[in-house]
Amino acid sequence: EKEEDNVKCCVPACKPLATMLRGVVLSSHAEALMTLCTMYTLYVPDLYFLSTASTRGDQALFCCTLVVFSLFTIDLVLRCVLTSGYFFFFFSLDLIAVISLIPDVVFCISGKDLLYVMRDLYL
Repeated sequence: EKEEDNVKCCVPACKPLATMLRGVVLSSHAEALMTLCTMYTLYVPDLYFLSTASTRGDQALFCCTLVVFSLFTIDLVLRCVLTSGYFFFFFSLDLIAVISLIPDVVFCISGKDLLYVMRDLYL
């Protein structure tokens, strides 16, 4: 069965684009990138908060968190649209991952000094 037959698309003219995007989303490179994003989300902020790093790295941490949040959101949307059978177990895990990053992203955008609050909580 051809790859194009597995892609559901409302507009027939978009089927080649949908097939290409599905190939990208399901590629080993995309999987590796999302695995790295997961490792970042699980460990880097906590290690940064526990470290004695100065606040000079705060903006870099916030930018990386925003990029990871964006990648998780794009991956979630593309998989919802392009992958049949995704709305079960893996969808719920990806949705939880995106939701768990929302507080971090809100603090990044608002400019509040979350790191001082978190460091006080950890100590």
